[in-house]
Amino acid sequence: MISLISLVLGMIAVALGLSLWRDLHPDHARSDAFERAITLIRWCVSLILLVTTALLWFAGPEQHTREITLVVITAIAALPTHTHRSLMEWEGTITAVPPLALAAYGLIVALRPAGTTSIPVNAWPIPTVLIAGVATRVLGLSVGAFFNTDIEFAGSYHAAYLAMTTLLGGGALVNLWREGTLWTSSSCERGLTGAWLVWTAAWLIPEDRRLLRAGAISLGGAVTLLVALTCI
Repeated sequence: MISLISLVLGMIAVALGLSLWRDLHPDHARSDAFERAITLIRWCVSLILLVTTALLWFAGPEQHTREITLVVITAIAALPTHTHRSLMEWEGTITAVPPLALAAYGLIVALRPAGTTSIPVNAWPIPTVLIAGVATRVLGLSVGAFFNTDIEFAGSYHAAYLAMTTLLGGGALVNLWREGTLWTSSSCERGLTGAWLVWTAAWLIPEDRRLLRAGAISLGGAVTLLVALTCI
């Protein structure tokens, strides 16, 4: 586990370094070789993380809930963002920061002694983890819009927003059926609802206010990621 996360951390750092060199030296590094190398590294990172998820799952998901959560979110966040187009300036650099930070945090978690923070596997909110992974991608892209206004983040944001709306709406209906109330006192549910409200506000911001919209989307993505890391 520790060796795999260390390998992933190093690979993401290499991808970020190549992207940063490409952005700082556009006359010398604007080549297809750089883009192919960055894309290949990020695909390999996600593949290694998926293998790590499978190993943790077979080892016992009840004992590795936090680790599985981190690995899945990092795998989604590390996927390339430019498979059908050229890599935009600063896109590769900024979008590599969230998975790098998550991998570093995952290494810290793996080095800690085993604790008692795990939860039963049947209570593991898999949809929340997947939404948090997409939200992390949205976070990287929307923050990248502050460095390059041509970076497109609307598609990932719309997908994450609709998924979160479906998750919260379904949860509210289940709560209404079982307990007679739409919302429970769960801090995780309140956190996701807060992120959803921020993203709803971002939806209402006109598209010509691009940076304001990107800021609201970044805030919602950060809250979603924080909820996933602290509540799962």
